[in-house]
Amino acid sequence: PLTGADLSVLLEGCHAVLVGPGLGRTAEARRLLEMVLEVWQGPTVLDADAITLFEAEIPWLGAALAGRQALLTPHVRELARLVGTTDDEIIKNRFEVAQDAAHALGASILLKGVPTVITAPTGESMVSATGTPALATAGSGDVLAGIAVTLLAQTGNSFASGGAAAWIHGRAAGN
Repeated sequence: PLTGADLSVLLEGCHAVLVGPGLGRTAEARRLLEMVLEVWQGPTVLDADAITLFEAEIPWLGAALAGRQALLTPHVRELARLVGTTDDEIIKNRFEVAQDAAHALGASILLKGVPTVITAPTGESMVSATGTPALATAGSGDVLAGIAVTLLAQTGNSFASGGAAAWIHGRAAGN
């Protein structure tokens, strides 16, 4: 099995790390994610299963993300699982729930959907008006997370990277 030392060697020279797409929701995936968050202290993007693995565990995840620029890129259901509420509650109060989660986690949130909301832990928010319904297809969020981690590696700013990634992703979809 992979050790923390092995992981340190793999991450050497990285500028940012993305965890989530294709990770799975097993106990082994959770162990790996916890190890990454322990070993890697740099800029981090969490997407998909990496968010779902922390269902209703905001205090633990917030502590694990502390001291780094971090961005979570959930869709409505992933954020609902994380904060322990319903999809309908997220849809009705997407700005407030994203802002509360960002503050509690000390991380930026890019809540995918219509509209896409990007929120910083400080309470700053922006909305991306780009995109089409075609983006609500499997794999599209993985592309968005890839764009976000690339920008985060360059800027070191999770909020700005999330906003730029949402805009680029939407424009690439033809809007």
